[in-house]
Order: sequence, then C-alpha cells, then structure tokens
Amino acid sequence: IIDAFFQDLGSKVGQFLQGDWEDRAQFDFCAVFFEMCLSAVFLMSRDVKIKNIKSDIGPDFQLKCGDIEIIVEATCPSIGTGNNAIPPLTPWIMQTIDGEKMQLRLTSALKDKLKQYENWKINSSLPYVVAISLSKFPVSSIYHDSLILGAFYPIGKAKYRWPAEGDFSEGECYYDRQEEIQKPNEKKSLISKTFLEKEYSSVSAVLVSRCGCINYIGLFGQDRPVYTDSCEAICNDLILIHNFQAVNPLPTGILSVEAEYCYKETGEWCHLVKV
Repeated sequence: IIDAFFQDLGSKVGQFLQGDWEDRAQFDFCAVFFEMCLSAVFLMSRDVKIKNIKSDIGPDFQLKCGDIEIIVEATCPSIGTGNNAIPPLTPWIMQTIDGEKMQLRLTSALKDKLKQYENWKINSSLPYVVAISLSKFPVSSIYHDSLILGAFYPIGKAKYRWPAEGDFSEGECYYDRQEEIQKPNEKKSLISKTFLEKEYSSVSAVLVSRCGCINYIGLFGQDRPVYTDSCEAICNDLILIHNFQAVNPLPTGILSVEAEYCYKETGEWCHLVKV
C-alpha cells in the first residue's frame, strides 16, 4: 500500500521534483516523499503555481503566488550522532521527550540551508522558506507546536499561573523565556534561538512537517481518493513560522497550512500570534 500511495502521488507531482525522484527515493525515501508532499500542498494552495526548475543547483521549488515569487528549499534531517543525537523511544514505556535535542537538530538543519542559500547565485530579493520534515525523528507526530517553535523563538518550559483566589479555571498558561539551547555535555556551548539572530534574516519563514508517509496512509479508507485526501492531510500537518527579522518577509495566508505563527516582541514578554 505504501508503494501504491507513493506512485500515485508521484504521478501527480513528479514533474515538479528535481532529478530522478524515483532513483533518489531508493536512498532517501523520507526526503523525496517530503518534496512530493510539499508539491501537493503548493498545488492545493490558492493562487500558487509551481515554476519548473531546470537546474539541480538551487532551491527545490520556486513558486508564483499572485504578484510575488517565493523560493523553497526542503530538508529532512536525521536524529544526529553522538551526545547530540535524539534518543530513541521504547514502545509501551513512559519516557521524557528530549525537546532540546530535537530543537538542536532543527537549528542545525536551518543553519545548513542558510549556508546553501548564500552559495546560490539567485535573486536575493525573493522570500526564502526552509521546509523541514521531522519524519526521521522518533514519534515526531506527537510534538506540540510550542516544542517546535522553541527552536526558533525564546519559548522555554510551560508554566501555569494559579489565581490567588477563586476559580482555578481562570489561571493562565505561559512559557519561560529561554533564548539559548544548551548542548549536551558542553557547558560553554550555547546555541541561540535562530530567529533572534540577524544572521538568519535571509530566511523568511520555516515550514515544518511532523508526519511521515505511514501517518497519512492510515487516514484513508479503501474507497476514498488517495491523492485528494492525502493532500488535505498533509496541509493539516504543516506549521508555518515567520521570521520577524526577515529581509524579505513572507506574506501571511499564502500557503495552505494547519497553523501559521507570527512573532511580536513587547518588552520582556514575547507573543507568538497564530494567524
């Protein structure tokens, strides 16, 4: 069923993928499948057209969205190696998700794609979006939005402020402000939350997907149209996170996503606004 689903999706979007996507899929299935999913999302987004890219050097996608163009580069990072690797989860045993190690993998992926962008000889006035799939991370589909947002903005641990008196339901949930991520076993190695740094101003936004192929297949019944339903499921999985310091800001509401976040700094507090 996975092969049938993959081939069906490929027949619709393969023309927009770089190189021989079927051959590439034999070596990195998750990465190619993610590119296919993105193609499907772009085709479903209102007033968005995919421009065919003839060169293998450059971004994975160039989109025409009304009067503006956008370039998108996709990546599917691994769990990492050594002390910085995301530890595996054992089924049926209660465990703590190592959020900071997951966030370190996201910041590393974004840094790599920023370097790649700087090496391309392309129009630097276009909004640049980095699309990141978490499908290689253990049980990535359960990651809460705040855990992912914490890789890019100063969101720390969740807290709850109880009211001094009265109904406890009137309490307030908030997050500690945390501007850096500590690397394991490296006391002097602190990684800043990426969108707080000016060096990432070339990145307009990050598009994050938590799910992989098997997550989508489980949503479809035997008598339902695989392509249409899969695109809707993919859209409902995506989180779009805007960079408030972007040189070329990405307008909101262009792409079909489940959640879209913008950031506002107000003194010691920061607010992430869900569009």
